[in-house]
Amino acid sequence: MLTVYGRKSSFNLQKVMWLIGELGIAHEHVELGGSFGGTGYGRIPGHEPSWTCSSDR
Repeated sequence: MLTVYGRKSSFNLQKVMWLIGELGIAHEHVELGGSFGGTGYGRIPGHEPSWTCSSDR
């Protein structure tokens, strides 16, 4: 199962969610960022110091 982190109002997240829906991939969405907080260093699983996120789990 794919876990997607981000705000539903984020245009980039909306593009990812659209693709997931088109491909029929099972997923879980976690609200993160903006007023939801949680974007500090080390709080996102797979978070790297270069501000990239690992795409495999």
